[in-house]
Amino acid sequence: MKNLLIAGAGGFGREVYEMLLDMPEFRVAGFLSDVPTALDDYPEIRAGAEIVGTIAGYKFRADEFAVNAIGDVAGRKKVAEILRANGANFVNVIHPSASVARFVNFGVGVIISWKAVVSTNTKLGDFCLVNACAAVGHDVEIGAYSVLCPNVSIGGFAKIGAECFIGSNAAISPRKNLGRGSQVSANSFVARDTQAEAFVVGVPGREF
Repeated sequence: MKNLLIAGAGGFGREVYEMLLDMPEFRVAGFLSDVPTALDDYPEIRAGAEIVGTIAGYKFRADEFAVNAIGDVAGRKKVAEILRANGANFVNVIHPSASVARFVNFGVGVIISWKAVVSTNTKLGDFCLVNACAAVGHDVEIGAYSVLCPNVSIGGFAKIGAECFIGSNAAISPRKNLGRGSQVSANSFVARDTQAEAFVVGVPGREF
């Protein structure tokens, strides 16, 4: 059993906590948060795990691991860098209800949430987040820190650059490339390649 510290005690941090309750290989040793009151309104969470330190101030022991439970791209990257500087080692969190193919190449700190699907020969970069019910097709590449919101669908052979954000219910057509740092609005459909730092809205998606 691995002792975990959850970095982030906001909404996504609480989701991650509930995911970990279904995973007996992990024991949550507490939350790290810069907001000491973040769990005050959630006694059911505090009954199992309290805030035990700040993200920047906590020094990890050799037997402790971290999970980066920050839900936005910039925040995930910033927190990952702070935790690494403080000596954290990271685990990949894959909920038992997710369907993940055998031949998947994982980075570190990856989270795959409830009922997500990740198909064969995909590559998931460091600290990728595949949210609930998202579907990642075969041979897809997803860059570091990218966030897939619930119900996102990514077609086979698509390439998602690092630090991308794809909103809920959005879809990426097969074999399309989403440039680094791009954002896709909820319910949009990416039907062609985009430049870096594009903002895509609509069906079919228009790049801004």
